[in-house]
Amino acid sequence: MKSIKVITILFVVMSILLTGCKSAQPKTTDSSEDSAYPVDEAYPVYAIDATQLTEVPAWTLTTYLVNNQETAHGGKTFTFLADGAYTITTDSGKEEGNWYINTISSPMLVLITGAEQDLSYEIVTLTTDSMVLKIDQDGAIIEEQYQPAN
Repeated sequence: MKSIKVITILFVVMSILLTGCKSAQPKTTDSSEDSAYPVDEAYPVYAIDATQLTEVPAWTLTTYLVNNQETAHGGKTFTFLADGAYTITTDSGKEEGNWYINTISSPMLVLITGAEQDLSYEIVTLTTDSMVLKIDQDGAIIEEQYQPAN
């Protein structure tokens, strides 16, 4: 009986000592922890409402900038359908394909053209009054500004 009491007391003392101890070593962080989102903060949410693309019947190119310099441009009109189809009408013809919005890193309008590579435009502004898209093309930053077609 005496040995059971001694074992119980030892067990309780060891449990208290083990649960009460804290590590004296400083916490080390690796580089992945520094770039991760803190648990108490939300992931970024981009205020892009893709339905605004389809609320406007057609978007007409009004300003074309190459590396922040306004450049002459031909006619260009975008039409987006709610089913994910799009049509681009330019002076040289018509192009059709599918579109979607990607918001993983920043809001992007992705056009599936049927060519070898899809086009990804950064959405700078998207309201029912204005659409501004940017694309990096062969080292040049191209900004296209659109307004609803009349």
